Amino acid sequence: MEDYIGLDRKCEMLSSKRRLLQLFGKALREPPQLLLLRSALSIRSGSQEPWNWDIGRGALQSAHYDYGYVSEREVKSGAVNPYPVIFDAGSDILDEEMIAALSRYVEAGGIFIALHNTGRSTPLAANSWPVSKLTGFNVTACGKQGVVCFSNELPILKGWEGRQFRDEGHTVDWTNGRPRATAIALRPAASGTRALARWEDGSIAVGLRQLGKGRVIV
Repeated sequence: MEDYIGLDRKCEMLSSKRRLLQLFGKALREPPQLLLLRSALSIRSGSQEPWNWDIGRGALQSAHYDYGYVSEREVKSGAVNPYPVIFDAGSDILDEEMIAALSRYVEAGGIFIALHNTGRSTPLAANSWPVSKLTGFNVTACGKQGVVCFSNELPILKGWEGRQFRDEGHTVDWTNGRPRATAIALRPAASGTRALARWEDGSIAVGLRQLGKGRVIV
């Protein structure tokens, strides 16, 4: 070991090939900076949304991002707290305990990225949007269509400042099935909220909420 250390100090024999050694499995994996939330409750309830909206099924690999998976158990236990970002994967059914756990994660400094269908229902009440307690936004319309305009001053996503694009509010899922209406419109329902992008009628297309030390993006 001392010889390896000496050679590395002399000619960077190991440090210059760090990524290659990781790929060969000769080094411990670094903790990922991104976690994907796959809701066990949604899956047990028969929802297909966690399958349809899991960006770990190809999108992240093509962008060369490392990531890990978590479920409600890891969020509620606080095991996710050391990780900076949790990206939802279509958790359309969330209970009050899970929403409270996500709130604690964000307040401690984490970033939670919600999708258009995140927390749409509770186990007992469909389309009740319990996630609004976390995001700080109420959903006013589903299947929204039109032009999305990003703000000229963004605290994040600086490269999107001032951009506009037309959104028909439809997408084709991984089954290549019939396009489905997905886009939503939002309005503020709590303090700390901010519009990142708006629809033509002024309703919010992308919103951010500062909650404690962290942020929620929806």
